[in-house]
Amino acid sequence: MTSTPSTSVRSQHFLRFTLSPSTQTMLATDRVTEIISLTPQQIVPLPDVFPEVIGVHNWRGEVLWLVDLGYLLGTEPLFHQIISGNYNAFIIQHSQGAVGLVINQIKQSFWCDLTEIQLLSATQRTTKLSQCLQGYWTTPEGETVWVLDSDAVVNILQSRSELMLKRRTS
Repeated sequence: MTSTPSTSVRSQHFLRFTLSPSTQTMLATDRVTEIISLTPQQIVPLPDVFPEVIGVHNWRGEVLWLVDLGYLLGTEPLFHQIISGNYNAFIIQHSQGAVGLVINQIKQSFWCDLTEIQLLSATQRTTKLSQCLQGYWTTPEGETVWVLDSDAVVNILQSRSELMLKRRTS
């Protein structure tokens, strides 16, 4: 890990955060449009949606769907975590607009040498979380940090929304 950008193309900027108390995760910033801080009062809950959908928020005059990233990926949901203050949401752009991936707290922003990221084997891709990972990175202290694939997360959300539309039209 380096604290400043390398002149090499093999380095990428990441945000590190805690998905649950036992799950350290990082996300490349190339797909992150913005990071917003939200109080629970700024989130409008919605009835009859999937449980990982926390609600919506007015973001730049548009309706932004907010998703509990931990709940979506099968780790500890936000409502089980002790939240001190506000939530943080990564705004991710995709083909149909934007979505807010909500987490408890961002730990750090840093540059990582991409050659240090290890790929998962096929046998390691058994959980919902592992299906959304590019791989993992091991810190100098020996801690494993999962590298999240934002495209895979968006694909899960799109398939869930298509399922929801099919259920309503049946």
